[in-house]
Amino acid sequence: PSGVGGIGVAIPADLVAQSVQDLERFGIPQRGWLGASLISLDELPPVLLRAVGLTTTQGAMVDRVDPGSPAARAGLRGAQRDAQGRLLALGDVILAVNGKAVKDKAEVVRLIARYRPGDRVRLTLWREGRRLEVTLTMVARPIRR
Repeated sequence: PSGVGGIGVAIPADLVAQSVQDLERFGIPQRGWLGASLISLDELPPVLLRAVGLTTTQGAMVDRVDPGSPAARAGLRGAQRDAQGRLLALGDVILAVNGKAVKDKAEVVRLIARYRPGDRVRLTLWREGRRLEVTLTMVARPIRR
């Protein structure tokens, strides 16, 4: 049997090869890091999506942006919430990573992880009723102690 605790896990072969190369060269895997918390659009009320002109549930909303992260430096905007944490306004919505449409937050994370620190990545966003593109430069995820 394979998997972790009865759950099957599939890791793309190219990501495994990249990780092995990184371990040999740097001692740790080198993965891109966005620096933002995301929520899949299909987890949000459809009425909220329609209110900002979105006609899809494919994508991921930026909920929170980590200070100093690639997302912050590229100007990504997180959601606005009240003191109780209720959503008041949507953050930027990521629709595509380097031209590849994304289904949900997991796909955004997977695609970003394929890039290495220093790589430039183009995000297609939905903000305030219109589509726009931003480019960010990947950095390694900071080590938390």
